[in-house]
Amino acid sequence: MKYFEWESSVVEAVANAMAISHSDASGVVEAQPFYMQQYWVKGMDAELTAARVIEAAQEKAEQPAKTQAPKQARMLFGDEADAHAFWKDKEWKTYAVDLVRGNGKKQKLVRTMYVRARTAKGAAECAKANDWSTKPKPYYVPRLAGPRELGCTPSEG
Repeated sequence: MKYFEWESSVVEAVANAMAISHSDASGVVEAQPFYMQQYWVKGMDAELTAARVIEAAQEKAEQPAKTQAPKQARMLFGDEADAHAFWKDKEWKTYAVDLVRGNGKKQKLVRTMYVRARTAKGAAECAKANDWSTKPKPYYVPRLAGPRELGCTPSEG
């Protein structure tokens, strides 16, 4: 018996044992490649392999889902933290798009354009479309505009 024939008989046995469709059983079997390889090498029959694969799938389903580690984020300071807090629940945001020329250590801020957009990418595209500067074209670096940058002042109680 060849591996693919043995695997199809395991899938058939899983489908019969769990009373599920052939395609669902195939998904259960494919989710356990380690056990399939081990049992094929050991020469186990399809019925016993199906029982072990079902056990392994049930154990895996019972385990609590692992929470993914949070991605490392850069720290926000002052006005930038206020900007993120203010704009977080708004659909349209005001972005400050810095136009930067050069690369590496020779970067130079040419000017800042203020753009209203839904996303940072959209803000950069809008700034690029409305930029009238001549060559060389700058890089467009969007960031959320902070309240102090937009001229907002705190009100007294």
